[in-house]
Amino acid sequence: MSRSSLTGVFVGSHAIAEGLLTREQLRERSYRRLVQGVYADPALELDHRLRCAGVALLLPPGTAIGGPSAPQSPRSTPWRGRDP
Repeated sequence: MSRSSLTGVFVGSHAIAEGLLTREQLRERSYRRLVQGVYADPALELDHRLRCAGVALLLPPGTAIGGPSAPQSPRSTPWRGRDP
């Protein structure tokens, strides 16, 4: 993670651990909290897709967002055929 990546969506504790910002800076700079522990640059449009991107950062490997939110997830892959 680099300073430039803080303009997107990031896990706050990871950014703090890597010395990219302090807990105080996280609050003072008006980063938008998407879900607990996940933040986004306030310049980004707050929509369902952005929230899904935040949630996806917390998912364990091999898991995915399901239901109506699945198409919004950065981990989703388009369905391209028939069910097996």
